[in-house]
Amino acid sequence: MPTSRRHAATIHAALAVALIAGTALLAPKVGAAPRAEVRFLPVEPTSANTPGGAVPSLAPCMQSFSTYSSFNFVAGGPLTVQAGLAQSEIVAASYVLTAADFPLRLDQAQAAWGTNGATITTTTKWSLLVWQGIPSTGTVVLVVSSDGISIPDIVLPSGTNATVVQVDFLPDPPDHIVIQDDGSHTFSIGFRIDHHNQQTGNPCAVAPPSCCNAFPTTDTSGVSNLANNWLFGLNCGAFGCPANGGWARFSTLPGFCRPSGDWNLRATYFPGYALGEIVTLTCQDGLDNDCDGFADCDDADCAAEPVCALTGAPAVAGGVATLARDVTNPVRGAA
Repeated sequence: MPTSRRHAATIHAALAVALIAGTALLAPKVGAAPRAEVRFLPVEPTSANTPGGAVPSLAPCMQSFSTYSSFNFVAGGPLTVQAGLAQSEIVAASYVLTAADFPLRLDQAQAAWGTNGATITTTTKWSLLVWQGIPSTGTVVLVVSSDGISIPDIVLPSGTNATVVQVDFLPDPPDHIVIQDDGSHTFSIGFRIDHHNQQTGNPCAVAPPSCCNAFPTTDTSGVSNLANNWLFGLNCGAFGCPANGGWARFSTLPGFCRPSGDWNLRATYFPGYALGEIVTLTCQDGLDNDCDGFADCDDADCAAEPVCALTGAPAVAGGVATLARDVTNPVRGAA
C-alpha cells in the first residue's frame, strides 16, 4: 500500500459501546480441520491494562499468554484503528519462548478489530493464521476462516465501535493445536482481512474507506517490540508499505508508515505440553495435569486405572469423554 495512505490511516478511538453479546458458535469439524469456538467480546473503555505473562491457574496446570499490546483484552479500553489496511493484508506477532516451552498447545488466539465513524453496518470476513516460527519463513500450522455460518464474520454497527475476536480450541486430540519447536523457539499468530465490507477497486491508490469497513487495531502506548510485530502488505510498488509488498517487521518499515502501537493480538497456550495425564502418577492428585479441563478420574486418560474403576471413570462415547466431575481450567472457563 502507498506510504501516504498508511501515514493518514491511524485514528484514535476511545470505545464506549458494548458491541456484540458473547455468543459462541461451534464450527463443525470438516476433514482434518479442528473444531474452533469463536466469541466476539464487547469492548469498553478502562484505565486498567494487562500487558501479558502467566495466567493464574491450578498448579501444575499453568497456562501462559503472550502479547506485546497494553490493551486489556478482558475489560477493553482505548485503541487505535489502522484504517489503511486492505483485503489480503495480514497483521501478525511472533513470540520467542524457551526450548522447554515446546511443544506447546495453543488454546486461544485473540485480536481486537474496530471501526471509526462508520456510517453503515460493516461485515468483515477474516482468517486466523498460526505459524511454527516467524510468518515470513515459518510453517503454517493452522488457518481458520470465517464463513458467516459456522464461524461468524465480524459484524459491527454504524459509529465508532470495536470487538475482540476470540478463537478457542478444544484441548484434546484430534482437535487440539500443538506447535513444535523449529529451532527458533518461536511461534506466531496473525489475522488476515479476507473480504472488506466495501473494498476499493485499487486499494494501492484509494484506501478502503473508514465509513464502510472494520480494521485491525493497535494499542495506544507506542510500539514496545519493533522486531516481532509484523505486517503483510499488498505489492503497491517501490513506494508501498512495505516496499514491493510481502512480509515486513515493524523495525524495517519507515517511521512515517509504521503503525503507532503494537498489534492488539494475544495468544494463550499451555507450554511444555505432554499428551494426557501421567496415569501412574497423577490420577489421584486432584489436579488437571494436562490442562484439558478434567482432573483424575474425570479424565479419559485415567479410565483404565484401578482407582478410577472404584470411584467411577468418565463416560466415553465415540472416544469423547463426557463431563462428570471436572476441574475447569480458569482461562478456558472464562466467558
